[in-house]
Formats: sequence, structure tokens, C-alpha cells
Amino acid sequence: MNNLDEKKNTDDQHGGYWTNNYYRAKNYLSHMLSKPHIFTTSSCYLLGVCYHDINKEEENDYYLYLMKSWQSLIWCTYRNNMPQIQPSLYHTDAGWGCMLRSAQMIMSQALIRHILGINFSYYHICHPTTSMHYKQRTLYQQILLQFIDINPILSNNTHVHPTALFGLHHLLQYRHCINKKIGDWFGPTDVCILLKKSLKYAHAHQSQQQHHTLMKNLCLINAENGVLYFNHIMQACTEKSPQKH
Repeated sequence: MNNLDEKKNTDDQHGGYWTNNYYRAKNYLSHMLSKPHIFTTSSCYLLGVCYHDINKEEENDYYLYLMKSWQSLIWCTYRNNMPQIQPSLYHTDAGWGCMLRSAQMIMSQALIRHILGINFSYYHICHPTTSMHYKQRTLYQQILLQFIDINPILSNNTHVHPTALFGLHHLLQYRHCINKKIGDWFGPTDVCILLKKSLKYAHAHQSQQQHHTLMKNLCLINAENGVLYFNHIMQACTEKSPQKH
């Protein structure tokens, strides 16, 4: 057997190996997907909270409690025909703003837990019965205002006064820190840096704008290589500076 025959046999073996594995995977997935999906209603998890004995048909207390929790979440998604994202010509973030919107939802949930508490319910502020519910409604509205899509206000064309700290337009003001352009796709680390820059701005200007006091005693830590270090968390939460109260 010459070298050409040996090479051909080797190629045939490799080709057969990948072909066999391809069809095995295909058959396995086809078999799994052809089965009817079975959804159990025994329990459901939402943001780490377990809701037991969910029964949609009967709409029992557990199901209603789950729906109230679900309705309390803030949903940020693509928009079209919004105010121009200056200095670009974009009026939409469709196709490139997915990670920015995901970051907004994570940040909004963090603010709700930090300011309104883990048991906050949107249903209660829509149907207030106590003074606490009315207070929560005001705070909830202030949180929502931080995520609206509106251009920052320029003062003497030199200083930016954002009306929405975590709105798309203000977050993109810090795009140069990560060498990005409006319309680029932003990765998870990129959006965390933008959030941290915006929060730093809020701490520096708390005395100038009333609604920035929502961010008081709030800090943001970016994971290094996907790892959070306990000492970094403790340092950020306990350090004292003129910007923190």
C-alpha cells in the first residue's frame, strides 16, 4: 500500500467518524423534538422565588401571586422612531441594542429591590390602599424616568445633564470609553462599564438634580474575568467618599 492509499483510508475513516456523529446527533434531536412537550404546573421559579402548585385553569392564589410578580417586572426592548441618538442619525436600536436593553432590565430590577424592596408589587401601586403604596408609586415612577429614551440636555454645549440616567441616549454618551460607535453591538462587559459610568455621574451630581438621590448608597461592581471577589464587594460597599452618603 503506497502513501496515497494510506492517506485515502485515513480520510475515509475521519469522514465516516464525522458523518456517523452527525446523523446520531440529528436522529437524537429529531426524536426529542418530535415528542410532545410536557409542562408541569407543580412549581415555577421567578428571580429565585419558587411558586408552588401553580394552576392556571383554576387561577388559584399561587398563580395569581406569580402573575402579580411577573407584571411587576420592567421590560425594556427595541424601539423605533424614538428621539434621534445624537450625534448619529439613528432613531432606532433594532439589531444592535439588545445587550443595552438587557442591561437596562437588570438595572431596573436592582433599583426596585434596592429602593422598593423584594416584595414590591406593581398591583399594589395600581390599586393603592395605604400611604406606603402611594409612596411606592411615586418612587416607582421616578425609577421608570431613569430609563426613558431621551437625549441629555446640553448646558452651554459643554456639560451634559441627563434626564434619564440609564436611558439609551445617556448610556451611549460613554461609548468612547470602550471604543464603540452608535450602532455597534455592545457586549456584556461593555454595557456594565456604561452602567458604572452613568452611576458614577449620578453620585457626582446628587446635589444638583433631585432624582439622582435615588442612587444614594448604591454601587456597581464589574466582575473581572467573570469572577466577583468578596473583598472588592466589601470595599465598594463600605468606602466613604464625598460622592456617597
